[in-house]
Amino acid sequence: MPTLWGCPKHLNKKTKDDLDPNDNDAENIGCGFPCPAPFFTDSEYNILYNFLYFGNTFSTVWLAYVLYKWARTKSKMKYPAIMLFHSIFSLWMILLTFCWGTFAGGYEKIWCKNNYTVSDFHTPQCVAQGILVTFFGNAGFTWWLFVIWHMHQVVASEALVDDVRKYYPYFFAFAYGYPLISIIVALSTRRVNFTPGASICFLDSGDSGAWQYGLFYGEVYLIEIIATIFSIRTLYYARQSSMRSSTGSSRADTFTIKVLCVLGIIYVAMLLFTQIRIDGSVRETRIRNSIKDWVACLFTEYIQHDTPDYGNCPLKERPNYTMLAVLVIYISLVGSIVSLIFSINCSCAPHKGSSTTAIGSGTKKPNFIRFILHNQIHNQSNQSNHSNHNTNSSHNN
Repeated sequence: MPTLWGCPKHLNKKTKDDLDPNDNDAENIGCGFPCPAPFFTDSEYNILYNFLYFGNTFSTVWLAYVLYKWARTKSKMKYPAIMLFHSIFSLWMILLTFCWGTFAGGYEKIWCKNNYTVSDFHTPQCVAQGILVTFFGNAGFTWWLFVIWHMHQVVASEALVDDVRKYYPYFFAFAYGYPLISIIVALSTRRVNFTPGASICFLDSGDSGAWQYGLFYGEVYLIEIIATIFSIRTLYYARQSSMRSSTGSSRADTFTIKVLCVLGIIYVAMLLFTQIRIDGSVRETRIRNSIKDWVACLFTEYIQHDTPDYGNCPLKERPNYTMLAVLVIYISLVGSIVSLIFSINCSCAPHKGSSTTAIGSGTKKPNFIRFILHNQIHNQSNQSNHSNHNTNSSHNN
């Protein structure tokens, strides 16, 4: 490797101060990759930058407004709507960490320690992003499971709200407890860094991705498999309820249940599918071999030719840019989509003909809350009618 006269194109020259003192080669001056790694062109990186800057910033601001309006309404901060608030708040925190570069003055300052080495546990901004994504990612998926489970109990099992409200303290402890354990393990083992081919700092992928799957993906897969099962059952029983109902209000309520369930299924499927493909692509052996061949070719051209033609050294394999771009764009849009849905369906403005509901408000409730209240009143009415029927039968006898 040339050490005295520089480095070939695409690679940057290291200095003795930059080299790892534990490295046996620390006495020499070597060459290293620039950061971000040259997997993608400048125009491709600019697409990611623009969505990270503008898409996520727009979604974050809009979602913050939705959460602010939500928190100002007392009825929405009670069970069961409070579970949706936790889920949306977790999504907002994740979007906020995707905007890190907007506040840091550029994503290279988060991704890269200098012009050739990626960020690791020693970079505070990188650590903060990795920890927040891990914590609120786990928490958000968990809260979504609890929302789906609650809807399943009310729709499919016809349970009363009071029957399931008692589980909320356990939901809260679990939704924020096990993510806290995950980040404690990540911090104690120093497993946060920037993975080449990704767009954020996250848990160390390594060769097998064991830490990522052990502290994040494994739990998320299990949680969302369970949530999907409950979603399908909820959709089925909501459809049966809608077919039996002759009132427009009930049909609108069950339609909202469908929207929430389908949104959850699509979000989980897209996020997991793209992330699996990205992680698998980054770790593939053929990409590592391609990089080695590419670097060897660069040095061969640099050493053997006075005017090296680096065009003879293409990078034959690289991470899947399409899937990476889809992930970044999709997450940017998810915040806006969720904001739009809850801006419309969570309006609390008084409306003509409004009446006092079971929680004593004369304003229009979010469809999710109205559906729960409708079922609670309906079930209580059925129980009351059943009790009256038994009393009348007793009197007749």
